[in-house]
Amino acid sequence: MLVAVLWACSKDESFDASMFPQEWKLVMMGNERPYSSTSGAAMEWQEKILLHPDDRFVKRRMLGGITTEAAGSYLFSEAWGAWNGTYLVLTYDEPNELVASCSSDQQEHLKLANPGQLLGTWAACDGPFLIYERIR
Repeated sequence: MLVAVLWACSKDESFDASMFPQEWKLVMMGNERPYSSTSGAAMEWQEKILLHPDDRFVKRRMLGGITTEAAGSYLFSEAWGAWNGTYLVLTYDEPNELVASCSSDQQEHLKLANPGQLLGTWAACDGPFLIYERIR
């Protein structure tokens, strides 16, 4: 978890949100209590987020040989105070099981960390911590 915290505290000055397409791949997931993490093929599921230049996204999760897909709109947003940083905010078209969020709404927030990394915020409410890397 310490690595995730250090990533979260870094600011990415070189990130260009206007470069498309953007493809983000889930590379690590884990739990805080008791601390454990997995990566690659050992993760419970595989997942990718594809951002299109028209402010639309598609998220695909592969679990047990089944692929589930959800879509919606996105934006990059700045936050201050305790949640200081740049966030990718995904707003899903409809409720579904792919929304990794602390709330019951259709939004998911991912913090932009080191260059090319996103940190899921679901861990703040006992969900798994999720780390994505930009692969394109």
